[in-house]
Amino acid sequence: MGLSFSYELHHGGKQMLRTIALGKYHSVQGIVVGKTNDGKLMVRVDGKTFVGYPVTATK
Repeated sequence: MGLSFSYELHHGGKQMLRTIALGKYHSVQGIVVGKTNDGKLMVRVDGKTFVGYPVTATK
């Protein structure tokens, strides 16, 4: 069973919480800290930075 979702939280216009895919079976949700030229997002979780493609909502 594959669930795909994206969640965004704007906190005072400064922070955004996003889910990114690290691979086919792994995802991470954290605060967005940057974006790469190839469309990947960088998110920070507990002091670690992860890079992956943003997960989009499915209908």
